[in-house]
Amino acid sequence: MINFAHANNVTQIIIGKSTRSWWFELTRGSVVHDLVRRAGNISVNVIAGDELSTSPTAKTGVQTAARPEPFDIRSYLMALAIVAVGLVAAELIHPWFGIENVDLVFLTAVVSVAVRFGLLPSLLASVAASLCFNFFFLPPVYTFTITDPTNVAAFSSLC
Repeated sequence: MINFAHANNVTQIIIGKSTRSWWFELTRGSVVHDLVRRAGNISVNVIAGDELSTSPTAKTGVQTAARPEPFDIRSYLMALAIVAVGLVAAELIHPWFGIENVDLVFLTAVVSVAVRFGLLPSLLASVAASLCFNFFFLPPVYTFTITDPTNVAAFSSLC
């Protein structure tokens, strides 16, 4: 804030003082005190905050969004479908870009599932993508065995 004020030739800052306890300000610091200390030639006007009332207040009319169902099979099926699309894309790019870049396709699929559907479907997508990567791309192909130690590192980067 001070840098912005100096850059724009601000001469006065008006700020409200919070109603936090002295213990909170002692342990965590105070924005108002830091601002006053660092202001230099800028005038800082501090306006006292309102005291919080101890009586309970009426709840406002704001409502939170309804929680989604805890187990929605569609999100898990979509996670598997996105991994399947990633498998097709990985099969298509494998001849040109090699095995080193195929795992990035699966990683993109897992991240997109995580962003859209949340933690549990993304965990399922991560396991499915890891198994697909191992089964279809790591030699010996079409087995769940890893023979080359460098492929263990590639497989673990996907997990």
